[in-house]
Amino acid sequence: MEPAIWNQIKDAYTQAKAIPLAELDHFIRELPPEIEADVRALLAADRDAGAFIEQPYLIESGRFVPDVNDDLTGREIGEYRLIEKIGSGGMGTVYLAEHEGEGFSKRVALKFIKRGMDTSAVLKRFILERQILANLEHPNIARMLDGGSTGDGLPYFVMEYVEGEPITRYCDRHGLDARGRIELFIDVCSAVSYAHQKLVVHRDLKPSNILVTDNAEPKLLDFGIGKLLSPDRLSDSETVTATQFRVLTPEYASPEQIRGEPTTTATDVFSLGVVLYELLTGVRPFRNVSRSASYPITGEEPKKPSLAVLFDHQATSDAKATARGDNRLTGGESASPATQRSLPDPRTLRGDLDNIVLKALRNEPERRYRSVQELIEDLDRYLTGMPVKATADTMTYRVGKFVKRHRAGLAATAFAGFLLTGTTSVAVWQAVKADRERATADARSADIRRLANSLVFDVHDSIRDLPGSTPARREIVARALEYLDKLAKEGPKEMSLQLELATGLERVGDVQGNPLGPNLGETDAAITSYAKALDIRESIFDELSDDERYKTALLHSKLFRTFQIGGKWAEAEQHCTRATSILDGLTSSDRSNPLYSVTAARFHLELGDMRQTREPADFDSAVANYEAAISLCRSIVSTEEADTKGRDGMSLNDKIHDVLQMVYRRLGERYESQNDNARALAAFRDALTESEALLSSIGPQKAQVELVFAIALANVGRLEAVTGSGAKGLANVNRSIEILRKAASGDSKNYLAASQLGLAYWNSGTVHSIIDEPSAAMADFQRALNIQTALKKGNENDPYNLANLADTYASIAGVHEKAKRLSESRSAYQKSFDLWNSMKDAGTLPGYYAHKPRQLQDSIQRVAGI
Repeated sequence: MEPAIWNQIKDAYTQAKAIPLAELDHFIRELPPEIEADVRALLAADRDAGAFIEQPYLIESGRFVPDVNDDLTGREIGEYRLIEKIGSGGMGTVYLAEHEGEGFSKRVALKFIKRGMDTSAVLKRFILERQILANLEHPNIARMLDGGSTGDGLPYFVMEYVEGEPITRYCDRHGLDARGRIELFIDVCSAVSYAHQKLVVHRDLKPSNILVTDNAEPKLLDFGIGKLLSPDRLSDSETVTATQFRVLTPEYASPEQIRGEPTTTATDVFSLGVVLYELLTGVRPFRNVSRSASYPITGEEPKKPSLAVLFDHQATSDAKATARGDNRLTGGESASPATQRSLPDPRTLRGDLDNIVLKALRNEPERRYRSVQELIEDLDRYLTGMPVKATADTMTYRVGKFVKRHRAGLAATAFAGFLLTGTTSVAVWQAVKADRERATADARSADIRRLANSLVFDVHDSIRDLPGSTPARREIVARALEYLDKLAKEGPKEMSLQLELATGLERVGDVQGNPLGPNLGETDAAITSYAKALDIRESIFDELSDDERYKTALLHSKLFRTFQIGGKWAEAEQHCTRATSILDGLTSSDRSNPLYSVTAARFHLELGDMRQTREPADFDSAVANYEAAISLCRSIVSTEEADTKGRDGMSLNDKIHDVLQMVYRRLGERYESQNDNARALAAFRDALTESEALLSSIGPQKAQVELVFAIALANVGRLEAVTGSGAKGLANVNRSIEILRKAASGDSKNYLAASQLGLAYWNSGTVHSIIDEPSAAMADFQRALNIQTALKKGNENDPYNLANLADTYASIAGVHEKAKRLSESRSAYQKSFDLWNSMKDAGTLPGYYAHKPRQLQDSIQRVAGI
């Protein structure tokens, strides 16, 4: 709920309480429509306000049962007729209802507060749930459709009616294997991650709140105990989420929920871990959980899922006793009998899946996945056969946990040992005191570290894609960095802390000036932050895992791109070379994987570009890097998983096609510059084949893919004309223009599409010149000139557009020269020369164009008769 709306509700509520009863109805009717229902609800709650202090304990203990005979079936509430009661929880009751209009009817789910539960505090919670749902629009979250209050002031809201069954039951009934269950679970995670981006924590994730329809579409329900993270909205005290009123499901609740501690997005990560464990094994990870929300945390470690499948089927009998609900809206969260299950093979769970699930279930929030998105990414890595981030607990960690669990016994043993060896009681006291002080300091450091990581990974990531959020992102990450930097200076040089500090610095750099994302345009500051992060990573490089080395290479690539955009070619090449070297080391290892190989191929492509861009250009090195990129891509063994789409909409094979189309284009351009037209045409045709495969896989919905295909068509068309197939070449160029014209007209702000359309017209003019159609050639060159001149007005210093514009002037000059219009030809050649020379003076002339100023100077002298 927005702060301004909530303030209006509170002000109106306060005024209403002071108004005589006879005038109250008139006062409420005059209120703005958006707050009237909520004010009525709060006023209706006054009659029971005093009961709140005692009632929640009775409710959560299971000793208070509201009036269950208050059945509203058959009644009409506003435009909805209640058909039957289909669900009942701690605070609310849900009815199947029907909304009838002119010529149509629609079934919905309508939720009320239970009679006997309509206290002021619970009403606030209900109103908050209604507001949360109103702000959530996601295909895997049940939508809120309407809301209001009954005649006696009881609020309700209307939801999308989900006809499905709990996710566990659905998977069992359809006999889904591990992959099928995980893919369905990832859709659920996407919904939870979306809620987190909206600053909402669900806090009651369980199978009965995740229904799956017959179309295999999971729907997340019941934000009744959800929590808003936004500081600008209702506080914990206002939303009734303090420990005095803990409504939760113990079997799926996180340890911090059970202890009544503040909850974060890590709470939902834990609950998702429980759901995933049950999906994969048929049992829950913790068997000693009572139905009471106050059960003690025993530190019980769950079995690995692979072992649970082997040995724990007998534990499902206790789940049968707690089965409840039907298959439409509520569905119990208990496991199905083992005989009805078709569980994954334990061998498919062993290793990576064990580690992923157990990481989500770690007792300490800071040791779980730092966000639901991280959990999604690890599951995606598993499904595509790539290394996952989750690893098994180390021996050091296990020993530490053992000491914590048996501190008293170990202390007694140690004390006896001291007596036997003559150690004094003073030494024992000093050791205990030191241990306590160290434990306190460690706990404080862990809290600060957890807060910093929450800021960097949870809060920052949740607002990253919101419009106008860049300044807030900088403040959030900078504050986290203060905490991490202080810990790094005061504490031991622990590698995990150093990596967290490096990650924080990298995030700051992203906000300041990552050229591939929203940023503040502070390029120099970004370079400083990236360099600090890189210093940390390089100082511990020899100790890093392959995955962390991979991240180090990606950080080098960010510096490479940042320097490149700033025209600092030497620094850019240095970082591109180092990134490529790191990836080459990973791909030559026995532990290499397809992701490393395709990324190494892309770095070789970019390094090749750097080598021919610098002055003097090193074309031999450029070609060698392009060929290395091709070799890496061709060495990747294609598997079934290689066609699985990732979160970016691209599969591994798509990324291979993308690298190859660019590498072949670069080789074609190089061969063409050497007048080796046969090899150039062969390379351009290879680029067309790869871009066509990319377009076929991804489809035209990604505009960038269509642009790549259009560029390839134009290059092939131009070289076909050069090698004697003019008509065929012209057809391909015209097809390219058609695609690019559509892209440019569909998005007037698409600079890239407009730039490529200008280049396509230049290609068309070149083909017309080759087949001796000067009038058509001049018309196309003029179209290219108009587009490129307009782009120059908007971006004076784009070297790519300036080079294209210079080429267009030279081509126009060539048509004039051939027609003996020497004055017009000299003028156009001069304009081309001026553009090339200005780039040379500015230091932005790429090495592969170093010959252009001299070439144009010769042309000017030729037409002048000098």
